[in-house]
Amino acid sequence: MSRIRPLPPLLINQIAAGEVIERPASVVKELLENSLDAGAREIAIELEQAGIKRIQVRDDGSGIGREDLRLAVSPHATSKIGSLADLEAVASFGFRGEALPSIASVARLELTSRERGAEHGWRLRADGSEPRAAPAPAAHPVGTSVEVRDLFYRVPARRKFLRTERTELGHIEQLIRRMALARADVAFRVRHNGRELFDLRAAAPALAPAETASLSAGVCDERLEILLGAAFVQQALRIDEQAVGLALSGWVARPAFSRSQADLQFFFVNGRMVRDKLVAHAVRQAFQDVLHHGRHPAYVLDLRLDPRQVDVNVHPAKQEVRFREGRQVHDFLFRSLHRRLAEGAAPRHSAARDPSDPPGRAPGHSLARAQDRPQDHRQTEHAVPAFPEGRRISEPGDGALAPGQSRLPARRQPRPPLRVRDGRSVYAAALALQMPDADAPADACIASALHRQQTHSLSGDSSSRPFSPLSNGLSKPAANEAEGSRQGQSQEQALTQDQRADCLDPDLSPGGDSDRDSDRDSGRDSGQGSTSPPLGYAIGQLNGVFILAQVEDGLILVDMHAAHERIGYERLKASWNQGHVQRQPLLVPISLAVSAREADLAEERQALLADLGIEVDRTGPQRLRLRAIPAILGETDAEQLLRDLLADLLAGGTGERLQTEINQVLSTMACHGSVRANRRLTLPEMNALLRTMERTERADQCNHGRPTWIKLSHQDLDRLFWRGR
Repeated sequence: MSRIRPLPPLLINQIAAGEVIERPASVVKELLENSLDAGAREIAIELEQAGIKRIQVRDDGSGIGREDLRLAVSPHATSKIGSLADLEAVASFGFRGEALPSIASVARLELTSRERGAEHGWRLRADGSEPRAAPAPAAHPVGTSVEVRDLFYRVPARRKFLRTERTELGHIEQLIRRMALARADVAFRVRHNGRELFDLRAAAPALAPAETASLSAGVCDERLEILLGAAFVQQALRIDEQAVGLALSGWVARPAFSRSQADLQFFFVNGRMVRDKLVAHAVRQAFQDVLHHGRHPAYVLDLRLDPRQVDVNVHPAKQEVRFREGRQVHDFLFRSLHRRLAEGAAPRHSAARDPSDPPGRAPGHSLARAQDRPQDHRQTEHAVPAFPEGRRISEPGDGALAPGQSRLPARRQPRPPLRVRDGRSVYAAALALQMPDADAPADACIASALHRQQTHSLSGDSSSRPFSPLSNGLSKPAANEAEGSRQGQSQEQALTQDQRADCLDPDLSPGGDSDRDSDRDSGRDSGQGSTSPPLGYAIGQLNGVFILAQVEDGLILVDMHAAHERIGYERLKASWNQGHVQRQPLLVPISLAVSAREADLAEERQALLADLGIEVDRTGPQRLRLRAIPAILGETDAEQLLRDLLADLLAGGTGERLQTEINQVLSTMACHGSVRANRRLTLPEMNALLRTMERTERADQCNHGRPTWIKLSHQDLDRLFWRGR
């Protein structure tokens, strides 16, 4: 057996380089981070053959003195930290002192630097050999230049793993995008083989102080467009949230701007680009109801927090981090993104069009701004946990209402168990849940429209009947729902003239005289009276599928089925979240064989499982007995549901798999309960749908992630017809 012996310094550095220096982009990353740590405000990068032949990074930072040049290329020598306390609160990019010696062990390195106040600079060459030559005087402005030639010439085997020049250059460009997005206060100039790739000017210092700036305030639209494209800028929603010592800023693209790949996802922690599973999960949860299946969101986000609350020393390349309060960070990210997506196009704090607002939305409006939303059971904030503590659990047949449910008429409560396969009677109950109260004029118009749709079905008129959850041969519960709809019609007929006016377009209402219309038009033009709502006023219906609405600066097209589907889904979720979870006892309890760890967990978290509607008992060291599940899940695989739920809890979750299952059922119910294609709507009904969309969260997308409406501006229409040419 070989004896233990110390390794030579060159081999030690080459081993370290194997972890840190993977490709030319890794070298550029380490050099750029050193420049930023030195306080640089201008960085110039020159590349030859995608950095394989030559990389030069020049900055105007603080520089390195003659006495420190040799230490700069020595292993584990750094100016960033000096104690464990410094390491625990490190705010710099680099701190290990491995980058330069690792690079010098696999390539030819030349380091030239000049400190402020020095008469001239100093140059040091290093190639991993010992002893190193002494620094020599050199002409150089204040700052540092690092030149790396012949990467991996000492380890030819590593060069065989490099990809084509185009691929390696692509990795460098992506790295520079990340750095430039994180540091808007720094100018970046990049050239490759003599050709300019990037020339990014620095933001004004007042807008972007280096360490404390909000990302969304510092990065200008010009830089964002250069790095990510004009399409991202047009679809980006600005976000700036603060809570519990955490601050999140940046941009998140609308769900309609989803990607087939996760190539436009940039997340920074205190300015450091990271990839973290906790962050990815929080973002995915925020998009779960609005993103089309298989698509990926696009975002540029920066999370700021106390450096002592995050450990950056958990990955060789510092690409992963560990949060001390991971659950708090997860919830903050989820709530912030969830709330911003629910608000829609306009920021909460602005009622006028921002010059940076993208086209495609009405000026100064969010379709569901928090301050404009009625504070009733239909408009609850869904960012709160789906199953709050203290929720009351009821058995089937228990008609008790949870606090906040009193506004829902008793005759419209669905009766468990709810199963998708139960067909028409279940969807009739779901449709009844979507029916609003009589105190909402726009909603009452929709209720009337749906009532007439049901009346056509009951009368056997199939000429214009695309779909109705009520039909001939109704079961008793469905017949009760038909009676409830007739009562809803009576409520609708009892609307006052003022309430009905809210549903009508003043310019399109029957019987309006031209003088009154003219007065209203002049009032709008002069800024007096009411302004046009975000989705405008309906002017017609196209092919029984789309609603055409006129706004002040263009035309809105609405997919009425997709829009009503989202409205119904949000109401079903609100009613479910504010109600009590009804259990469905199993006719035959299920006995499961589980691991001892899962059995212990089920016993410890029995109260949480009960809040989720799961009744389970421990019958042995590795045995569980499942007695009840949430009634709304109906014919789901109960055994697999419990196993998946325990797996989530073992992974540190809170039972979100169960909520996902419930949301899928509610989404299906909303889809089948919404108006169908070829359903003729009157103008009041169309306007009622538009007004309800404006009050509904996440109304920009349906339950499946498809857009519910688009806008054509006057400029778009002029362009289609070549007007002005």
